[in-house]
Amino acid sequence: MPNLFLLFSHRLTALQEQEARENWGVEEIIYLPADLQGIWSNFPAEQESIRGHVERVVVFLEEWAREGDLVLVQGDFGATVLVVQWCWQRGIKPIYSTTQRIAREVVEGEQVRVERIFEHCRFRLYEKW
Repeated sequence: MPNLFLLFSHRLTALQEQEARENWGVEEIIYLPADLQGIWSNFPAEQESIRGHVERVVVFLEEWAREGDLVLVQGDFGATVLVVQWCWQRGIKPIYSTTQRIAREVVEGEQVRVERIFEHCRFRLYEKW
């Protein structure tokens, strides 16, 4: 059974965890260690290249992930592209979460507040062109 590694800015919801186990056969869900989670959640915007930061996360995956495992990759677009390419080269399945977006307007006196609710639909495999 594959493990699921999370390169993601927040914790999985109960529904996401259930889908990972039931639809993808995931045995263990593995979050990044705190130092790497800090890197993944906050790439420095002022730097021209973030490859060195991504490499630190990839070193962790190289040590723990094996062929057939899954990596949920969402975050900085450039970092995501690098990790997805890395996964495909090693037989690791990169996936992402799809959501249904629900917008609701709430009128409070003279103010209108818009709430956006993101509801998990499914995980989807990143496709190759």
